[in-house]
Amino acid sequence: FWQQVHDQKGHERHKEEINPKIADTIADKLERTGSFVDRLPFDIAANRRRSFLRTQIVGDIYWPLLQGMIATAEGQNSPQAVLMSAGGLAREVNAATREHLPNVRFIGVSQLRDGFAFRTAWFFAAQAKRALARLMAGFEPYSVKPHARIGIAHSWGQIGQGNRQEGDLGMPRDVWWYQASGLAPERCTIIFGRSKLTFAAADASARWLESHDFDIATSSQSPHLDLGARRIDSTPGLIRTLRDTISYGNAALLAIKSPAGSWQAAMYLRTAYHVRTWQTIFARENIKVWFDASDSSMDLSALACDSVGAIKLGLFWSSEVLPTSRSSAAHAVRFVPGPAAYHAYLRGPGGTDVVVEVGNNYQSTADTERSRVVGGNLRDTLGGKNVYVIVALDRSSSESSIVPPAKLRDFYEHLVSHTESDSTIRLVIKPKSPLSETPGMDTSLMMRIADLEAAERVRVLDDQRSVMDAAYAADIVVGLGVSSAGFLTVAAGIPTIFADPSLGIGGPDGDLLRRVGWESSSTVFPDTRAALAAITRSRVATAGVSHESKLGDLSAYLGEIDPYHDGNSAVRVGEFLRSFIEEIDDYQPVSQALDAAAQAYATTHGSTHIHILGTPNDA
Repeated sequence: FWQQVHDQKGHERHKEEINPKIADTIADKLERTGSFVDRLPFDIAANRRRSFLRTQIVGDIYWPLLQGMIATAEGQNSPQAVLMSAGGLAREVNAATREHLPNVRFIGVSQLRDGFAFRTAWFFAAQAKRALARLMAGFEPYSVKPHARIGIAHSWGQIGQGNRQEGDLGMPRDVWWYQASGLAPERCTIIFGRSKLTFAAADASARWLESHDFDIATSSQSPHLDLGARRIDSTPGLIRTLRDTISYGNAALLAIKSPAGSWQAAMYLRTAYHVRTWQTIFARENIKVWFDASDSSMDLSALACDSVGAIKLGLFWSSEVLPTSRSSAAHAVRFVPGPAAYHAYLRGPGGTDVVVEVGNNYQSTADTERSRVVGGNLRDTLGGKNVYVIVALDRSSSESSIVPPAKLRDFYEHLVSHTESDSTIRLVIKPKSPLSETPGMDTSLMMRIADLEAAERVRVLDDQRSVMDAAYAADIVVGLGVSSAGFLTVAAGIPTIFADPSLGIGGPDGDLLRRVGWESSSTVFPDTRAALAAITRSRVATAGVSHESKLGDLSAYLGEIDPYHDGNSAVRVGEFLRSFIEEIDDYQPVSQALDAAAQAYATTHGSTHIHILGTPNDA
């Protein structure tokens, strides 16, 4: 399909270009009459109002637009119809797509869960429940935590990011940068909320955090309320709950008088309720900095930060060297690895006040050195210098992904066939998910991999292992599409090429990929077969030549990906946050505290590595 889009319809049909354009057109129209974001009952910085509205529209029109493009590519000039569950937006989508998809008509279908009628009933029931909970709890005044605090959503658990010299191998990944700040651990509150972790994993993290004097708490959304941590009271005061209930009038007016009224009204109710939850937590915990690794387009906590005079942090890496239209941009401060990610950010919907280049934020120097040793030992077990080691790094895949399961299976099929055909090749597979659960894998291919494992010609690493544990064993890394795994190996200076069936190099963001060294038939290939053919040619042409001149050498682009290249990104993140908190401790408003932190960072690391974009809210 993507080849059809590129060849027949031109780049303007590419989903990552058309989607933001349509969203922007719709958002401009809604803003002219006052969008739902403008009418929320709390203060939000203007740049985040703008970005939040656009990301919500993008999220709801993403799949209908994709279906419309597929229908256009397959049906040529014949009329097409696309049903969209965000029915309240159908009229606006039809008006905004006349130029891009003239033969497609979008038809709105009522959706119970996010429809205005359902949201109305849900909103009043939820507010009544809050009022009852507050009445039953009584009206004793709550105590606000002393001193400004940094709050972190517990997300990753313990994955061996500790201090090896101290034997502290269980440090939760969530606090990797906080410890580098030099701030006291008791000024950091770790909140256990929604999580995919087992109770045992969450409990291990909680015990480690408590033993290191971190403050831990559970929210009402936590699946592990039996951790023993204190519970956070996230129920607003009675008067505030009554005022929120009365604000339903804003939603009713939106539904009656505004474009996409039913959609806007439902979004108003949903946003107002959940932002108030976060606002209550941040105010009572005195949280002035909030970090959640699980960012999403519905970034309600960022809006809550604005409403209480706090800042939301975001980390930026992975395939977001390309803009991802549905990802959230509503962070006050966005930490990115380097210039390439910063330029990618600029193509998104905005919403950030300060963008800070800090380097590779996946691994520290100690982690890298550990992986170097592990990779070296792995290489020795495979045959050392007597073999040629290919490391395969896949990526997430689904039927609706730009790399569907069929392409993921092709990736492994060609790698396995290539290994079977040459006794000097060793294949190391570091999958993103357990190999048996990887989309597209089947029994026959798994059996062939098992046979090669038994012959000690293939090694499959645990999906939870570091990518670099495999990469440091490689002669060359083959990455599938645009992914964090491939960029990590590039940043480490390991020869890396990419098989990209999504044809990103020919898309509207191809210039961003070329900025980090992607060149057709040189470092990126349209399929795995072509990538492996390039490896074969390179092995013949460069026999006996040093690594630096071999296929996949992207060392010239390292400054774009990570200008520091020292593994100390945690220190730089920590420095910035410490400067900010010290200003807040001195009773400075958020805007002044951010400005001071930015100036301190520029003085230490250079003004080219920090970018001031917006004005924070000093609520």
